[in-house]
Amino acid sequence: MSYPPPPPESGGYGEQPDGAGQPGGYGYPPPPPPGQYGGGYGPPPGSGPTSTKAVWALVLGILGLPLALCCSVLGLVGIASILLGRSARREIAASGGTQRGEGMAKAGYILGWVDVVLAVLFMILTAVLFANGDGAFYYNRSS
Repeated sequence: MSYPPPPPESGGYGEQPDGAGQPGGYGYPPPPPPGQYGGGYGPPPGSGPTSTKAVWALVLGILGLPLALCCSVLGLVGIASILLGRSARREIAASGGTQRGEGMAKAGYILGWVDVVLAVLFMILTAVLFANGDGAFYYNRSS
């Protein structure tokens, strides 16, 4: 059995016209072997699942705004948002970067406080309006 002759040493497909460059291929270096770069660093921070408590804190914080303006007692849903937001932030900090949702937890916490303040203000306003009689402020100009 006969084998074909080997390719010539110069003038092959992989060489550049002026002879510069690397032999073989198109002048590009070979890719690095797998696992050489970036090994041992672990996942990037915050690449894990989103905290369920953080999501619920944000949802309740957003829902608490119209509830505080509409039915002030229901605006106290913000208390649950405050508690969930604070708990979620602690869990996310203790997870070492395996959980995400720090921003949602913080937003839920802040919105919870806004909900509670609005709910209390509207409860006071409602009490003052109805304590005056028929739900209207009276202004006496003859004093």
